[in-house]
Amino acid sequence: VEFMSRNRKRPFFVYMPQAMPGSTRAPFASEAFRGKSANGPWGDSVEELDWSTGEILGALKRLGLDEQTLVVWTNDNGAPRRNPPQGSNLPLAGWGYTTAEGGMRSPCIMRWQALIS
Repeated sequence: VEFMSRNRKRPFFVYMPQAMPGSTRAPFASEAFRGKSANGPWGDSVEELDWSTGEILGALKRLGLDEQTLVVWTNDNGAPRRNPPQGSNLPLAGWGYTTAEGGMRSPCIMRWQALIS
C-alpha cells in the first residue's frame, strides 16, 4: 500500500505472492487472525488473505487508481489431501499435487474496473 501511494502518479507493477495458507502442515496466520476462524488454522490463514486483498483493493480506490489498475488474483494448485481436510476442490475431482482436475485447475480472477465488465 505504501509503494502504491508513493508511485500513484506513474505506471507501476506490483507482484505480491502471498505465502499463505501455503502447503505446510500449519498454515500461517498472524497473531491478529490466529484462532479467529471456525475452520481452524486453515480458515485463519484464508481470513487474513481475504483481509489483505481487501486492504489492497481499498487502497487502490482511495488513491483513485482502481479504474486504471489490472488486479490479477490466482493460486498455484488445488487443496492438498490432508487429515483433517484443508479445503476442498469440489466440484472437481482429486487433490493438489496430483494430475487430477482438482489438483491442477486453479481460480483466476481479473479486475480492471474500466476495461473488464
